[in-house]
This record gives sequence, structure tokens and C-alpha cells, in this order.
Amino acid sequence: MAFGTSNDYYFFKLYIILQGPGRTVLRQILKYGTNKSDSIPLFEYLDGLPDTSTANYRCLSNIKKRRMFTRTEKEQLHADPSCDNSDITLLFKIITVACENVASINDNAWQNRNCMEGLVNEIKKERNLLVHEFPSLTVQDFQCKVHELKTLFCRTLEFAQRRYSIPDEKNINMKDDILKDMSDIIDIKAFEEPHIGFIEETRRALKEIYKQDQYFDPFNFLSGSPMNRVHIESLFCNVILKEKNTCTEIDYSDLLKLKESSRGTISESSQLPQNRQPELIIISGVAGSGKTTLLTYIMSEWVKDESDRQIKNLEEYDIVLRVLCREKASISLKRFLEEIIPKVSTKFHDSMMKQLKDCKVLFLIDGIDELNSSSDQLVHDILNFGKYVPGFKIIATSRPEKVVDFLAQAGQTYQIQEVNMEGIVPSEKANCVLKYYSCLSDNLGNRDQLRSLLGSIDLRKHFGLPLNLLFLAKIFKDKPDCVTSSISQSRLYFTIHDCCVDKLQQRLAIGNVRETSRRERNICIRNVLKGIYEVAFHGLLQNTLNLSDKDLRKLRDCCKVENLPFDEVMGSFLYLRQYIRNHVIYEEYCLPSDGLQEYFFAQYVIEHLNDGFVPGIIRHLLPDSLEPLNSEKLRNAFLHVAWLLSKSHEASLYGAKNEAMDIIAETGVEGCDAWLSLLDDEIMEDVSEHIAHHVKQVPPDTTVRITDSTLYNSIVLLPLVPFQWIEVDVRHQPLDMDKFSRVMKGHRCTKLFLWHYYKHPLPGTPLSDSILQSVDTRYLLQFKGHLSADAMKFLPTSLRRLYLGVSSNEHARSLLPALTSNRQALPNLEYLFIHVPLEAIEPQVLTQPLPDAGSHRSGGVVLTLSGVKGSQVEKAWRVAAALQNRRGYFGIRFPDCKMDIKDWSQLIEHLAEAKVRTGDGKIVAPDISITEEGWKFLMGLANRKLECDFDTVPEDMLWKGLWPEEDD
Repeated sequence: MAFGTSNDYYFFKLYIILQGPGRTVLRQILKYGTNKSDSIPLFEYLDGLPDTSTANYRCLSNIKKRRMFTRTEKEQLHADPSCDNSDITLLFKIITVACENVASINDNAWQNRNCMEGLVNEIKKERNLLVHEFPSLTVQDFQCKVHELKTLFCRTLEFAQRRYSIPDEKNINMKDDILKDMSDIIDIKAFEEPHIGFIEETRRALKEIYKQDQYFDPFNFLSGSPMNRVHIESLFCNVILKEKNTCTEIDYSDLLKLKESSRGTISESSQLPQNRQPELIIISGVAGSGKTTLLTYIMSEWVKDESDRQIKNLEEYDIVLRVLCREKASISLKRFLEEIIPKVSTKFHDSMMKQLKDCKVLFLIDGIDELNSSSDQLVHDILNFGKYVPGFKIIATSRPEKVVDFLAQAGQTYQIQEVNMEGIVPSEKANCVLKYYSCLSDNLGNRDQLRSLLGSIDLRKHFGLPLNLLFLAKIFKDKPDCVTSSISQSRLYFTIHDCCVDKLQQRLAIGNVRETSRRERNICIRNVLKGIYEVAFHGLLQNTLNLSDKDLRKLRDCCKVENLPFDEVMGSFLYLRQYIRNHVIYEEYCLPSDGLQEYFFAQYVIEHLNDGFVPGIIRHLLPDSLEPLNSEKLRNAFLHVAWLLSKSHEASLYGAKNEAMDIIAETGVEGCDAWLSLLDDEIMEDVSEHIAHHVKQVPPDTTVRITDSTLYNSIVLLPLVPFQWIEVDVRHQPLDMDKFSRVMKGHRCTKLFLWHYYKHPLPGTPLSDSILQSVDTRYLLQFKGHLSADAMKFLPTSLRRLYLGVSSNEHARSLLPALTSNRQALPNLEYLFIHVPLEAIEPQVLTQPLPDAGSHRSGGVVLTLSGVKGSQVEKAWRVAAALQNRRGYFGIRFPDCKMDIKDWSQLIEHLAEAKVRTGDGKIVAPDISITEEGWKFLMGLANRKLECDFDTVPEDMLWKGLWPEEDD
């Protein structure tokens, strides 16, 4: 726990007393009350309790046994058989179920301070009160609380001694050890008033700086106005973070809780042992994925009051220090502090670095891949300084290719966790665009138009990057007609480039002393742009966004020749970065983003093709070896080259397009799937035969995924390449049957997900029938769609998961018997998912239940009832009862429903009366209309009536995979 005031100081001592001696008391009671060896995992001990045991665990139902501990607690207990690392809350829970001769879990004894159970509970409550309410403490309050805890710990041990007949000598020794430990903690003098003063003044100075840094304008080169700066919260959206080794997803708010572990789990314990190594979390992600935004958001969270924060565990740190690697910086940590907090460093000059070592410090180091000569030395000094400081934690960001070198520099002295950032959570993309657009414009009509457009826009992979989403919002404000449902990344940057030119034209027109025409100004701007393109080209090859003094002199000369104002031109295409050192403001120009640098690079290449294409001309612009270059940036740049070439229909440039594809292949693009996901639709048709040549060089050992965003490219490329393993996952549009048949010919399909037909099954002959027949089904493992009864015979014996939509009463009458009769022909079927739109079906036509799927140990049937309203509760439970398979459901889902708590209660009651079973599964509802209290009530009701869970999730999750077994 970080502390910087006297109140924090006393709080921290009480915290250590509870987490140390207090925890020891509970661990001792667990030893007194069980016969468990330290080497035996808790659950193995509990499952092996004899019939004579009085432990409460034996009285629990199977479902309560499963829910007694959370998933994280179970993982911790498996990893720690002795329970020595369990915190107070977890120890209390273990004592209630594992100890012999204790009151039942709901007995009043647990509230009675005159018996052992009540005293154990009191220790837990003291810990929770301290942590969650953070009481204000004077020295008198602290002394009184210490006396209370001494009494509480000793009384608890005495009651436990009597309960378990512990010898006096053993218990006396235990009490003596507890009291000695408490005295040692009370006598700690490491954090005295001067240190508290250092922390308070440092925090105050840094927060003043960070209050300004949390506002910025990502497009100041377009706006040219400080009024367009927005708070980081207006830009930040939930991002996808995954622990590298296990691919375990990490909630961004839990990032500081990440612990070094072979399983990559996140510790629930709030204890931070003082003897641990310093920690290093390295977050890698491609350019524009949101790394800088995340660290800026963490910084802004630290500025807030603790109660207002979303990021957990920030209160653990006394000081947060932010380092931007792209900026020119001091070469040592000491000099860095002297520059950013000069008053504090002057006051504590002689002791500042020693004081810092005694603090818990969080370093936010942004952009390891952008290190310059000075910031490289600073980061190296930070790593060396923190090597043996337990209270230090570093969160650093970088592109993937620079991570290995950085970790080698960090050495073995840090606990290291590698985290991958994959961009914005898909469901947050539209919200990100709308949120930023609201900062730019208050036009509600246009906002509604944008929302509608985002519903149909093909959000390709490049729109997983936050910066591209911000570009989208900016373009829609300035040029709404340019934002279409199929806008590509290259067209996005092409439009931004045009916006920059237009803005400059407007600025020049206002001060047009020479009365030049727009055409004349355009020629001048274009000539200066050639210089900017060249600077961007060489900057990408050197892996830097910053402009050197030589670059600036070159551009200044260009502006002088064209008689254009230097500041106006630079401010229209480049980002003017400001930073403060010793109260002095420094400025430097840089390219606005990696994406725009890549686009300007492409424009530079195109300039060299204006006189025609000569084989090798593009390759001649590059170094002999591409290996030292940033392959990702080079690849993106040449994708822009290919797109710009595709806008020209000159036959002479055909070879240039192929040469661009060859260079892209050299950056590491292999296989059909990589090419499909990489290229824009506007490029593929021109270069498909050349790409097919590259694909033919690679064995088809990877799976090609056909999605909405790659469907068009698949139609063009797949007929030209040898057989591939195919997965189809098309969500938003029906398929063109003729084109799809040509795509699949000669390929092997393992997954065919036709979401449109599954979610919106229509009466009549299902279109999925002919699509299924066009596929070589011998290798098909998963199918999702809308099939007729006759088409069931086309499903292969290899099928493991089957998702079917039911469209009408007539369809149900024929499909259900066909499902049952064909079940034996599907011996490997593990899961059967049935979607029933409630409006389309009447319960009385459902005269035959669904067949079982899977085995008693795994697999099952999942029913999705969509569109249920409060007035249709009876119809819903009757449909569920009529369709129930012999073993009962694996789960029931209710997307697109409109019901209140009363309706849900009635549904659960009637499902129970109808003997509907869900086994180990759950009932899942949309979270939009159910409060926390409502969920707790319905969870309890479902537990009692159906012996299953009741869960709530976002609407879109009801259609997606809710269990690990689902492969979508």
C-alpha cells in the first residue's frame, strides 16, 4: 500500500499487522481444525474427508461445492497446497468448510464475539473495514486499534485452544510470536516525516504536470487550435490484452495485479511481499493499437481520487513516473527528476535518490521502439536503478520486434510478464468512434447518421486500431461523403491527406497577399509535399517519426522556394510536440502517426513512377537487405503503394503492382489467409494472379478464414490457388450462391458458419441447403445455419458442433423428427445449438424433443430462445419444456428479450415446475435490464429451483461463445 501522509503511515502499519500476524492466527486455526498435510492440496483433502468428519464441506450440495470458491481461488489453492499464501478472506472461507467441529455456515455463532467462529469472522471484518473504507487515523486511533487487535488475536487463539484441546505451552508460544511480530511492525521507523514529506511534494508536483498531459489533440496538424484538446477519457476504450504465453485475456483494469506465473494468472491477493523482485510488464502491439493511450489513461487515473479510479491497485504506488521514449530526455534518472520536478529535487537534493528507493514507484515507459540516444540511456539507468528495489514496477510498451532486445537489457533481476495488445474490443469500436465524434461536433443529426453507418460498415482488421477509428470520426466530421461502408485503410489516409491539403488551402487563402489562385497554390503545396514525402520515406527506413535539424532545413528551403509560410505548412502535415524541462518549453516536429508516415512513404515511391515503370525501380529505392527494417511498417507502406497504383489503369504500371507485392512477400507474408486479410478489395483484383504465385510456394498447413471482410478477396483469389483448409464465418450478409460455389471448389471446409441464416431463419426452403451441398463436407466439423429436414442427410459423420435455426411451425414439424432420425448418423456430435425465434413457433407443434448430444461427461444441447417478451413467459417455458432432450439442457439463452425481474422469476418458477433441467449449464440473459441486486436474486432463485446458474452478459455475447467448448 502506498502512503504519503501520517494517516497513510498508520493505515499501512495496521494493514501489515492484519496481513501478517492476523493472517498467521487464521492459518494456525486451520492447522488446529484439520488433519491436512501442507503437501496435500485443499480440494484433495476435502474430497477425501471420512464419513465421520464434521466439516461443513460434507454437508454442501455438489453445486454449492463448485461455487464455494472462485476460479481464481481454486487456481491459487492448487498452486499453494499449504495455504500459506492465502489472504485473510480466503482463509476465513477455508475455515468455514474445512475445519472440524465448527458451527454450520449460516449459524449465528459466526456473528458471536464470545465464541471462536465469531472471533474468526471479526478478524476478516477488521481487514475488510480497513481496506475498503480507509478510515482516518490519528495517533490515538492507531494505538487504540493496535490494542484491540492484540486482544482479538489472543482471544481467538485461546478459544481455538479450548475447542481443539491444544497444549498450553504450544498456544502460549504462538501468542508470544504474534505479539512480538506486532511490536516489530509498530517499531518500524523506516518511513519518518522527511520521507512522508518527499512523497507528498513529489506527488503534488507530478499531478500538476499530469493534469495537463491528460488533455491532447491527436489531430492538431488538422485543427491547428488548442481548443480541440480532449481528455484522455474521451479517447480511451476497452482494449484486448492477452498474457503472451497462455493467451489468457486480461481486463485492462487488472493490469497492475498481473503477477509473474507459469500460468499467467492474475493474483486476487492484495498483499505485496516486501522481499520480492521488482516487476516488469512489457506490452507489445502494432502501431496505433492503443499502447500510448492506455499508459496515458493509467497516468490520468493516478491523478484522480482513489474512489473515482477504474484501474485497480494504483493506490499501491506512492509515485507514478512517465517516460516518453520518443522525446529527448535526460540521460539519467536523477537528471530526469531534477528536470521534471525541480523544486522537489532542490529541497531533497542530497537524499532524493535514497528517498525514491524507499518508495513504491510505478514507471510508465511508453515507446521502447522509439528510443533515441538520450532516452535509451535514461531507460537503461531506470532498469539498473530498479534492479534490487522491491517497490518498483515498470510497465513498458513497444512494438513486438523490439521486445526481445529490451528484455535482454532488463536481465534476470525483474519478474517479467509479457502482454500482447490486440486493439479495441470489437463491441467497443462503434462506441469509440461516436465518443470522439461527440467531442468534435454537437450535430446530433450527423451523429445518428454516423451510428447508422457504423452498423453497416465493414470494420476490417485495421479498424481494430484505435487511431484509425479516431481518423474515421475526424473524416466524417470534415468530409462525411467520404466515409462509406467499405472504406479501406489506404482510402482513410488518402482522405486525411486531402483534408490536410484543404486546411492548408484555407489558411493560405485567408492571408493571400499575392492573390495567387487555388491552382497555383496547389502546385506550390505539391512541391513542398514532395519534400515531406522524402523525409517520411527516410524516417521510416531509420525507424523514427522525429524530424532532424537537417530535415527541417530541407523543408524550410522548400517553403522558401515556393514562397509558402513555413509554420503554416508544417502545422498542416506534421505534429508539433511540446515538452517541458526545468520550466522551459521545448518543441519538435514529427510525423503525426506511423500510419501517415507509411502513407507519405508510399507517395514518395509513387513520385518515382511518374515517368513510367522500369523493372527493379521500386526495389532500387530500398536497402539491399530488408531484414534490419521494420517489416510491419514496410508492409503497410507498400500496401498503400499498391492501393495508389490500383487507382491508375495504365498498363505500364502492372509490373509496379507486382513488384510491390513481391516486397510485401519479403516482409514475411506467407500463405493464403495472410494475403486475404491483408489486402483491400480495391487491390486484389489487379494482383490476384501474382499473389496466387506466392501462395503456391507455401504448403497449405494453415487454415484460411473467410469472413465478411475477406469474402470479396476470397471470391477473387481462392479459385486460383491449390487446395486449402477453409473456415467460413460470415456474419452480416447472405452469400451469393454461384460465387460461393466457385470459391469452395477444390478446397476442404472444416467450419461453415452462416450467421445470417442462423439468426434470421426465414420460412420456405432454407438457402443454407444449397450452400452446404456446394461444400466438400467430408472434413466438416462445425455447421451453423438454417437447414431443411431433407438437408440433414448432407451433414457428415465428422460433425462435432451443429447450430440450427428454426423458422416456422412447419419447419419445426419436419426438422425435429429429421434431427432424431439422423442422430445416429452423427456419431461425433458433441454440441447441438438450436435457435428458436419465439414469434415463429407455437408450443403445441413441438411434439418431439431434441435428441441428446455429447456424452454424460461433456457436450450437450443449448437452446436459444430469442425475442421473448414479458407477456410471453408461458409460451417460452412451454417451448423449452417441449424441446428438452432426455439428459436436459447444457444451457438456455435469451437474446433480444424484454422482461423485468418479475417476468424472469415467473419463467424460472415455471421451468422448475415443468421439470426443465440445465445440469451444469446456466440460464443466460442480456444484462441491459437487470440490476446487480436483481441478478443476485435471480441467481439464488435459479440455484434453488433449477440447480443451475443465472448469468447476465452483453447482448452480443448471447450469440457468441459463452463456454470454452464453443469454437466461435
